[in-house]
Amino acid sequence: MLWHGSYLQDVDGNWVWLERQRLEQAYLEALRQLAVLQRQTGDRVSALQACQHALEVNSWLEDFHCLAMQLHADGGDRLAVIWQYQACREALQTELDIVPSEETQALYKRLVA
Repeated sequence: MLWHGSYLQDVDGNWVWLERQRLEQAYLEALRQLAVLQRQTGDRVSALQACQHALEVNSWLEDFHCLAMQLHADGGDRLAVIWQYQACREALQTELDIVPSEETQALYKRLVA
């Protein structure tokens, strides 16, 4: 991947923060599209890697956790679905002091049933 961390990490200022956020969002959207396309073509391993790269940027990105859970389920790896959900719960609790959304909880229940 071409991501090497936040843009101008050691520089403060509104203009830097705005550009940093714009670039981060563009990167995450590219990873989202890549993961979805790779899933559609059956490249589950690469799609999971794209999810992992996104979660390295922000561990609390619930949509990437959900996509990763679906990818694990696609591969028949129920235990990995459970681990991914637990990682999602922990990240949301630690970073935002919230629990996974009802949609994420329902997806998890459906995938491990």
